[in-house]
Amino acid sequence: MKRDVFLRIAFVFACLVGFGLHAETPSLSTIKLSPKMRVVHQQGDSNSISLEKIRPFLDKTRIMPAEGLDGTPYVLNAGEDRFLAGVGDTISVKGVLPDHINTFDVYRMGAPLALTDTDEETIGYQVEYIATVNLIEKNQPSRFLVTASRIEIMPGDRLIPSKTYFGGATLTLTQPRQAVLAKIVGVNDESTLNGGLTQIGTHQVVILSAGKNQGVNQGNRLSVYQHPEPVQDPVDEDSALLDTLPVRVGDVLVFQSYQNTSLALVTQAIAPIHLHDQVKSP
Repeated sequence: MKRDVFLRIAFVFACLVGFGLHAETPSLSTIKLSPKMRVVHQQGDSNSISLEKIRPFLDKTRIMPAEGLDGTPYVLNAGEDRFLAGVGDTISVKGVLPDHINTFDVYRMGAPLALTDTDEETIGYQVEYIATVNLIEKNQPSRFLVTASRIEIMPGDRLIPSKTYFGGATLTLTQPRQAVLAKIVGVNDESTLNGGLTQIGTHQVVILSAGKNQGVNQGNRLSVYQHPEPVQDPVDEDSALLDTLPVRVGDVLVFQSYQNTSLALVTQAIAPIHLHDQVKSP
């Protein structure tokens, strides 16, 4: 009988120990590891560019196509019989003002721009940003208050609305719908007002000798080319000089297009770019 009791106790003990081990020891499972592709969704469109990224380079551009100044209002006098005006002064302006625009930038016309150094046809002007003014009274003449000034305003200075060149938050990038062939005829750099600039680089604004009439539109991407000097045939020295293929030296993005001219931002300069370099479709 003692033996039976002992066996029962042993049996109960074994059950209790087995239950405890089963409860305290979790079952283990095998996990297989294998490489997986992670998909990252990019923000924005590869065929557009945020204006906030390029706007600082476009503000207060100092080049203007000829038709961009046609009919623009101009300063008559500085008011109170003064010749010059600065911040806090009022000026009188003659000309038709666009509706619903109260803030204008003041520019001073400089040297005319042409296709070549010997061309007499003017396609644009080198202009200098002078000041910013706000409309006080719309009349003939109208009165403006000078709110910001780089240098003093003079009679004859032109007023252009202080607004961006485009609407929306992005600029859609496109290819021209037809073959484009143009030249760089001006650059947005203060030193060019005195003829001091010889090289053009990235993030500078240039004026092109082609516009909407030649198939150039806002958002177009174009390439800049230079033509190396002709070379002498190393074998046949008696032959005429041989032309070499044009070399791509950079890219530009058109952000404003007029009828026969356009403004573009240099987005890449592989080598120094110069006035009268050729610009064409990529």
